[in-house]
Amino acid sequence: MDQQQPSYSQIASNSSQQTNPFRYDRQVEIHLKFKQPMKCFERYEELKKLNCPFQAKISSIIQLPGLRATIHAVDRQAAIQIKEILMRSTLIEEIKRFGEDEIKLILNRVPPQFINSDIMKAIEPYSRPIRVNNIVDQYGIQTGAKHVFVKREGMRHIPRFLQMGAVQVHVKYEEQPDFCEYCKESGHERPECKQLDEV
Repeated sequence: MDQQQPSYSQIASNSSQQTNPFRYDRQVEIHLKFKQPMKCFERYEELKKLNCPFQAKISSIIQLPGLRATIHAVDRQAAIQIKEILMRSTLIEEIKRFGEDEIKLILNRVPPQFINSDIMKAIEPYSRPIRVNNIVDQYGIQTGAKHVFVKREGMRHIPRFLQMGAVQVHVKYEEQPDFCEYCKESGHERPECKQLDEV
């Protein structure tokens, strides 16, 4: 016996419970501002002149209002390469890869009661926070980890352990100075700690 096809309402109700099917890495975006209006073929002529492998490295070029456009590279490495090539162009006024002016902080051991606005307020003495992403497991339960994106410009060193009320939150990020979790001193990591040799 043939199974009955689900109705549209059944499909719609099921899809609303599923996680977002879209997977997109914004690190492949390159944002441009041209010095003057350019037609589509003129942009490609400029890419050819710069010996840019655009057919292999670029998946789309989207024209935005005014003189702006967004290039989508095929992956992050291609975006870095394309940006370096385009920086040689005399026709481009501004060029920036998405997120390159940001630093991602990884916060661990964060109680679920901490709301994102309070976390951003705790980060403000060190840098300007932009957004907070909550990390959950496959069941939608919080893991105690959060990603906080902050502005790189003017950022001060953030302690490895950030005091938030009665709780110490563990903080990690790229370019973070070495810190020993054994002796609680900066300048080295635990495996290189001389105090461990004395124990």
